[in-house]
Amino acid sequence: METNKSDKRIYLGAALILMGAAVMASNFNILPYFIEDAIFSWQMFLILLGSYFIFTKRNKTTGFILLAVGVFFIIPELFDLSFSFKRIFWPVILVVVGLTMILGHKSRSKDGSQVFMGESESSSNTDSLDDVTIFGGNKRYVNSDNFLGGKLTSIFGGSQINLTGAKLSENGAVLDVFTLFGGSTVYVPADWNVRIDVVSIFGGYTDKRRFLPDNVIDLNKTLYIKGIAIFGGGEVKNYRSM
Repeated sequence: METNKSDKRIYLGAALILMGAAVMASNFNILPYFIEDAIFSWQMFLILLGSYFIFTKRNKTTGFILLAVGVFFIIPELFDLSFSFKRIFWPVILVVVGLTMILGHKSRSKDGSQVFMGESESSSNTDSLDDVTIFGGNKRYVNSDNFLGGKLTSIFGGSQINLTGAKLSENGAVLDVFTLFGGSTVYVPADWNVRIDVVSIFGGYTDKRRFLPDNVIDLNKTLYIKGIAIFGGGEVKNYRSM
């Protein structure tokens, strides 16, 4: 845990240094205009975000996809190409997604879930989630007796995770979410305590549970939801708000 935090601090520090240097170079007109435009672009944002996911080992599949999309669209901005580079966009994306799914298969548990351009519905008793949805939709029912949390990734897609039949571990659970132009909905039992700490950029993650006067929250049962929501978001609901 401490190593992961240290890696994140190093990456964030390096990113801030590079951003500061780029801004300074821009202010003194040192950078050519096309390089300046590339640095302060949405493509570079995806490249940095993808690199963060890869080097911090948060979710390599998501990282490689974001990195590939960013690099693909920034190349025409930097070089004068003799052909329509964007015509090969979708074939390249399909190849990249396929490779990352194959390479990530060995390190993924058998209860992991990946959905690409499709719909899926499943149930399991896994204690730890590793759910990736890209250009699709996924419904997952979890019936674990010792739920620990996991990772939930939605890119141009949506996922529904139903935990109403699950029980938290003694130390609670941590669900790490990432949404990019997507969304996720997490259904929890009525007596769970939920704490949301999601960084939102043009998005949001909200608690939409409904409670009756006789509802009692067990503070010993806490689900922590953290992560990033970019142009997307998510909701937490219970069975009364389903």
